[in-house]
Amino acid sequence: IQDELGVEVVIHEQERWEPKEILENLRSNDDLRELVKNAEIITFDFHLEFLNIPEAKYSGKICGGDDNQDCLREALAKEKENVTAIIDLLAELRAGSPVLLRVFIIDDHYYQFSLPNVPTPLVKPEVAEGMKIYYHDLQKFVEEEGQARGTVVVRALPDPYFQDSKPPAEWLDRLGHYTESGSRVITDELVKLGLEITV
Repeated sequence: IQDELGVEVVIHEQERWEPKEILENLRSNDDLRELVKNAEIITFDFHLEFLNIPEAKYSGKICGGDDNQDCLREALAKEKENVTAIIDLLAELRAGSPVLLRVFIIDDHYYQFSLPNVPTPLVKPEVAEGMKIYYHDLQKFVEEEGQARGTVVVRALPDPYFQDSKPPAEWLDRLGHYTESGSRVITDELVKLGLEITV
């Protein structure tokens, strides 16, 4: 934006919060609430942490239910509540003032394929097979919920790398974090959308 429009851009970067933490801070962190009220551009992303604890239970066959998936269903339902609450609270804080809001969701390198620099998948294939259903469900929900609320949702990596193909090795490090090259790809995806304001 600074390069294209020749305007000064001030970035107020926050911690890497899970959605539940984003929601908690939007409700109680006065500094963050003030930044949101005055921001002209807001971006945030959804991570996989909502499945961390259920993954251990699912792997240990103590997730509950006849199919050992109760904890996955409960985690998904709670995360959907968080998604809706975050978008609604952002709208409330903005009080109808226009803002360029972008939500991006990360790709599926945890469950669909292994990382470029790691020979084996992060999650055992038999575990991933059950869990990816819930992850894909959340991805779809975020996109549909954003569309219904006039919020633009961006896939962090372009196809075919979002779910179906292993990303180039230089885009992700060994822990699945985006490198500078990978972050540039996400930036390019955001830039493609232009600067249309969302109310």
